[in-house]
This record gives sequence, C-alpha cells and structure tokens, in this order.
Amino acid sequence: MARRDLKVTELDFDQIKTNFRNFLKTQTEYSDYNFDSSAFDTLLDVFAYNTHYNAFYINSAINESFLTTAQQRKNLTKAARSLDYIPKSRNSASISVDLTIVIPQNTLVGIYGSTTYGTIQLNRRNRFTTTIDNNNYTFMNLVAENLSQGASSESGGVTYENFTITDVTLRQGEFTTFKYTIDTTDDNQRFIIPSANIDTSTLTISGVKSGETDSTTYTSYKGVSQQDIDGTTYVYFLFENSDGEYEFRFGDGVYGRAPDNNEVITIEYLNCSGSAANGANAFTASSSVLVSGNIITDATITASTSARSTGGAEKETDESIRSNAPISFKTQDRAVVVDDFGSLIQGNFTNVETTAAWGGEDNDPPRYGQVFIAVKPSGSDFLTDTEKSAILAYIKTKMVGSVRATIANPQYINIVPTITVKFDSKKTTITSSDLKDLIIQSVTDYSTDNLQKFNTVYYNSQIIDIINDLDNSIQSISIDLKMRKQFVPTIGSASSYVLSYQNAFYYPHSGHLGSISSTTFTYDTYTGASLKLNSSGGLSINALVGDVDTVIVENAGTVDQTAGEITISDFNPSAVTNNLLKVDVKPDSDDISSTRDYIVRVKEEDITLTISDITSVTSLTTATSSGTTTGGSTVSY
Repeated sequence: MARRDLKVTELDFDQIKTNFRNFLKTQTEYSDYNFDSSAFDTLLDVFAYNTHYNAFYINSAINESFLTTAQQRKNLTKAARSLDYIPKSRNSASISVDLTIVIPQNTLVGIYGSTTYGTIQLNRRNRFTTTIDNNNYTFMNLVAENLSQGASSESGGVTYENFTITDVTLRQGEFTTFKYTIDTTDDNQRFIIPSANIDTSTLTISGVKSGETDSTTYTSYKGVSQQDIDGTTYVYFLFENSDGEYEFRFGDGVYGRAPDNNEVITIEYLNCSGSAANGANAFTASSSVLVSGNIITDATITASTSARSTGGAEKETDESIRSNAPISFKTQDRAVVVDDFGSLIQGNFTNVETTAAWGGEDNDPPRYGQVFIAVKPSGSDFLTDTEKSAILAYIKTKMVGSVRATIANPQYINIVPTITVKFDSKKTTITSSDLKDLIIQSVTDYSTDNLQKFNTVYYNSQIIDIINDLDNSIQSISIDLKMRKQFVPTIGSASSYVLSYQNAFYYPHSGHLGSISSTTFTYDTYTGASLKLNSSGGLSINALVGDVDTVIVENAGTVDQTAGEITISDFNPSAVTNNLLKVDVKPDSDDISSTRDYIVRVKEEDITLTISDITSVTSLTTATSSGTTTGGSTVSY
C-alpha cells in the first residue's frame, strides 16, 4: 500500500526534489523506477522549481504584510498607515538672525507721508541667499515681522531710517503653490503633492467654494482633538502613497468635511534641500523687499548671526519608520506616561532625530510634578529657543493633568579612540591611505548607525570586528579609549563645574595616576596648565615649571571613580585654549553606555589612527597623512 506521508517544510530546491523522488518511490507503481536515468528527472526539476518559486513568493508576500519584515517601502508605509503614522518628510534648515533694514527717509516719506513710523512690517517670504560648498540656497521668513524704528543716520547727504528686530527665524527652501478643483463625480479623484522635496511641516491647504472669494483653511487631523471632528470640520488627512509621494484626502461628510463640487483647493509648501543646507551663517538679502505691502528697491537689509543653520534633515528612512510607527501608535495622541512625550514629539516634528523622557522623581535632583524631555535635533547638537517653544506649545495640548513639561538639552559623552592597526601590504592591493579612509569611515558609520541616540551602548568589540572585516590584510587591531566632556568655562570669576560621564573610571588601585587629562589653560601666571588626577584620588591643576610637571593647585576638585563624575571647584582660569576645555578620562570598561539625557558618540576629529605595515618591521618610518608611504612603514593620522 502506498504511503502518504508528505514532507512540506523544505524550501531548498534540491531538498524539494529529493522529497518528490522519495515520495514517488513509496508508490507501488514506481517502487523500482530509476528516476535519475530517465526523462522523469526533468519533470521532477520542473515540479521542484515551481514549488520552490511558489514557496519563495508566498514567503515574501507574507513578509511584506508586516511592519517588522516588509522590505519594499510602499508596503512598509502601508503598514505604518494602519497604525496612524505619517512618515517624516524632508525638513528645511532654519536659523535665527537679527535683521537691520536701512531705508532712505525720502522713500518712506513718499509711502507714509511722515518721518515718524514707529514700526514697519517686513512682509513674509522675503528672500535671503547663502552659499554652502559652492551651492546656493534660499532662506526666507515665513511670517511677517514688525521692526522697530531706531536713530536716523546720514551718508552722502542722504538721511536714512534704521529699523531692527532680533531673533527672526529663516527657513530654507522655495515656496510652491498648486491648485486642484474638486470633482465630486469622480470617485477616484486623488490629491497628490507633486514634489519629492516637500517639507510637510510647512504645508497649508485652503479651499474656496464655487462662486465665493474667501478661503477657508483646512487643518491636519493630527492638530485637532479627535472627538472634535465631525462632518463640518475642515480637516485633511496626509499620508505617503505606494509611489513614495505624499498625498492627502478630505473627510467624507461624517468624519471631516467633504469639499463641495468645483471648490478650488490651494496648497502651499516649502521645497527644501534637507541636510545639505545645514551650516550656513552668511546671508545676503534680495535687492528688493516687501515692506508694509510696498516694494522697496533701495533698502539695505543686513542679517547677522553667530550661529549656523541647523535642523535640515532627509526623508525618514525605512528603519526609522519601522521603529517609530508602533511607538507613535502606542501613545494614542495623548501624553499620559513618560514614554508618550518623546513619541509624540518625534512623530510630529520632522527636525527631531531622537528623544528621551523621564519623570521628575527620577531627575537629579528630584523635581516632582514635572516631566523632562531631552531632544536631539537633526543636523545639530541642540534645539534653538524657537524650536523649544514650538515643542512645548504642542506637547501642552496633549498633556493630561497638571504635570509640567521641561525641554532639556542632550549631554554628550564623546568617545576618543586611539586605534592601532597592523596590516600586511603583500596580502592586499590597497594602500595605507586607502585603508585609513576605510577605517575612519567605518567607525563614523558605526557611530551614526548605532550611537548618537539616547540610551545606547558603545561596544569596543564591535568596532574591532568591523575593522577586521574591512580587508584580509589586517593582522591585528588595538583600541585605547577615553571619554571626553567639554565645556566653555567662565573667565575672570570662580565657578564650579560637575562633569558626569555616566561610566566608572579606570582606577585599579589607590594612588593611581594618569587616567584624567585635559586641554590647556592659563591659571594665575602659569600657562599650559591642565587638570590631572592626583595621588590622593582627587583633582589637581598642574603646569610645567622649568620642564618639571608641577602641582600648582593640590585640591582643585573631587573625583568619584565609581559614579564616573568629576567636580571642578572654584575654577578661575584667566584664559582657555580655543575657549573650550576638554577633559578626557580613561573608562573602566571598553563598553560605554548612556542613560537618560546622555548620548555617546564618536566624532571623526576625535579619532587617532596609526597604521603599520608588518612587511618590513626593521625599516619603520613615520609619516603624516599627507605623506607617501611604502612597505614597512607606520603612518599616523
């Protein structure tokens, strides 16, 4: 009697074919049949191929149905949409500037008929240009600004009026306008935004009913309390469609207002350059400006700032969507538990890269009744005051009860690696310079992909594995680590500073020296002074006196080796090298973690790399990164 035990769990082609053959051999008709030497073998190939193909297709189709396993972006965004998550668009870079407008008095008298103006209004969308890496970018003020009149001035016999304003926010990009006409007879009418570079945070949608002139603004449903939306509420629903474009729709007359037939819909938004526009700090105003509704061609506008443009970011990546969508869904559009605060901010501000939130009871010192949120923006280390205000205003609309929210700046622990690599030039075709580029790029990529967020861990073993896999010629790798905190000390008055590294220091025994160092500063009359660990486990200030390292302040602070904390007491330098004091500490472990509002990262400028060719160890030479190296050389970068 033929057996019917089928094996259906195999997916490999050869194993599927073997299962077919074994199954047929159990049938009475083929019990002594030679499958390998007949045309039946070709048929088994066809059967196995078809089965393998279908199994692969079904497995892929099922994977594409889930957020955690989908590989195609259209399926990923579709799954995210079911969780009410909108993938972040590009975000335009921004900067806060102080504006001065100088206008000939005769021009203003011609407009206003008087020499007393008090304030003038700089209309929205005045253009300011800047150049980054030989590429031109346009910034503009999105809202009108009122400038106060200052003192008059004269030049060349002409009287000028001066107007000033501080903290004006400029956003990078070009405004685009697009119109649609509602056709209620077309059930398949779609409203696709025709731009891949849109910053959706600047999107405005308005409608003008047929026969009317006044427009009504539609609001994103994300900005309206869900229980307040009915059939008359002017809301729109934004999402990313299967082609990777942003699309919006309106309500159906039950949940959100349905537009009337022939209603003209106008959308406006910024087309921006994302992260490419970060770093600008010199701006030139256009030759003509719109002031209080009048075009003035002989005004001089000066935009001054000590900062650089930040916040520009690219469209959200697939992995970010995969991570953020379920977190956003969990909040249900309200801030109740601590995690809700960070999730809401990340889901609604395109310029936010990562967040961390904790209750006041967990703060140091405790502050009950408060929630603290640390926010790292895209493209920069800290939020501007304007960005903080916008986030606080938004989060207050989502909070429950009388809890107060506070935005905190991230605290950074910079990892300073000294990497030594030995390679055999006979086993590779790449040069030491090529190897240097590969190693530095791999380390910075590791930092970008795995660190630079809250609550992450730097694993030294992972870096070693990554470098080792770069090329077969690499023979050995050693990495010495330090942790760095940096700050700008007050000059001319004594102040105390607490530096928390969140990780224990290397301190193998009492009296150990050398695990703490700093950049130099001037203290009293001593130049080239620095902070060091003293023999009693505290902090001292040392300087070279006649080529001898001498303690000039014995008790300059305390060191908590276990908690990883340094307190610098009554520190009063008269000058600091580059106005920035960097304090390095050797960690007790090669695995460095961050908690709460701390971020660990590796910056390219902090990497010290030495590459040695072991081919001829008797002829080692040292060269700079710009030098030429040959076999048997050591190159330090």
